[in-house]
Amino acid sequence: MDHGLLLKAVRKHIKEDWILMYIERWLTAPFETAQGTRLQRDRGTPQGGVVSPILMNLFMHYAFDAWMQRHFPKCPFARYASSLSNVIPRYVAGGTTTGLSIGQPCMS
Repeated sequence: MDHGLLLKAVRKHIKEDWILMYIERWLTAPFETAQGTRLQRDRGTPQGGVVSPILMNLFMHYAFDAWMQRHFPKCPFARYASSLSNVIPRYVAGGTTTGLSIGQPCMS
């Protein structure tokens, strides 16, 4: 996950400079190995970080969800965190089936 792209998405939703500062500091804080060596970070979010799932979902909204809607609008999908699945057929309220039939390609 590229920090520049992630921070661009964050800035679209957060206007408070102090929050942006903490997110940027948190993303770029060095990683310390078991041997005590510090490694700089320029991409990704810290594994197990409390804000990592939120930032990943925000990034995936722009990097995947919006891309799918633009390029494959007839291909419904469901994403939970980083897991994806095609939803074919797609069910709407009342139990009726709409959208694509099983085996039909998701091409626009």
